[in-house]
Amino acid sequence: EMIQISLLLIELGVDLRDWAKVHDTIARIEHTSLGTSSSSNNPDNASDSLYRSKLRAAQALTQLSSRNYLEAAKLFASTSIDLTNQFSNVISAEDIATYGALLGLATFHRKQLHEYILDGNFKARLELVPTLRTALMHYSRAEYGPCLKILGEAEKEWILDIHLHHHLGGLMDRIRDRCIVQYFTPYSSASLVTMGKVFGCGVEEMEAMVCRLLSSAGDGNGVNNAVSGEDGAGTSPNDGRSPTLLGEGVRINALDKTLCVENRRSVEKRARRRARVMAAKMGMQFERNAEAMLLRELYSKCFSLKFLILIIIQFVLFLLILCCRHGLPRKWACHPRREPSWRQIQPHRSSSSRCKCRTSYGGPKHGSDRTCSVQ
Repeated sequence: EMIQISLLLIELGVDLRDWAKVHDTIARIEHTSLGTSSSSNNPDNASDSLYRSKLRAAQALTQLSSRNYLEAAKLFASTSIDLTNQFSNVISAEDIATYGALLGLATFHRKQLHEYILDGNFKARLELVPTLRTALMHYSRAEYGPCLKILGEAEKEWILDIHLHHHLGGLMDRIRDRCIVQYFTPYSSASLVTMGKVFGCGVEEMEAMVCRLLSSAGDGNGVNNAVSGEDGAGTSPNDGRSPTLLGEGVRINALDKTLCVENRRSVEKRARRRARVMAAKMGMQFERNAEAMLLRELYSKCFSLKFLILIIIQFVLFLLILCCRHGLPRKWACHPRREPSWRQIQPHRSSSSRCKCRTSYGGPKHGSDRTCSVQ
């Protein structure tokens, strides 16, 4: 009875798209005797295995809804093949095969793809989806063009899936990016024309896809997140992430329409030049910040603009007041040049130049009637 109630709660949460409720129900079941009881203690081993498979399938749907594609692919791939249509109200056997294979293409390495999908117990489920089985075989043989063509034809049908239609565009882009990376890995140079023919697109479209792949490599997005299945989270070495992407030093030659890898010396030279430029920019920024800090400190203490203006105004007022009281200094005054008058030209007659003839000559008392020449 408890098993039926828990399954009904999970089914109700899936119908309402309440994935948090589904996750909480599964977590609560796993911490009870229903989730921890072993098959040896359960008298009905088949029903216990089937119940666990239903829980695993529901948990895989919650991981898919949260865009944790890698964990969802592992859960779908590890679901027991005994679960066929016993849980059809939530997910069918064809849906498990479709979701597992498609998520495996988008997230697994080639070795993991063979381990979980092509050579594991999940291989029996691929009989239900022959289209995906053919696409997986083309991918394993490095025939990426036919693989993408088959997936493109099946995309019209998958877009109507109730659980997959929100994620289909992103998954197809991730699979295409992974195919481009896998194709270019063995080469040091490849023609974009040839790559366009292999992937069934034109040169311009192929160049745009490679540019997007190279630009997303610097942001930590693109294939990194496509491989890991998480939006920038999780970097364990076994989670399917490709750390090198298209490789270090990959560049597009727009003139020759080629994708090539530069040698290590050129890459190191560019890295050194970039480091020098960054160091110069940091030095200039530090110098500007230091000068600005010193100027602010200097102006705030003694050379404030208002202080200087007040000093200048006070000095000008002092000069004006001084000039009004005492007049301008003699050396600052302007003296016009005047012509000398006749009075200035005549010699100055002093008291010593008066006539003393009377005293010298005795005057009339000596009987002299001479007139003074000075007079």
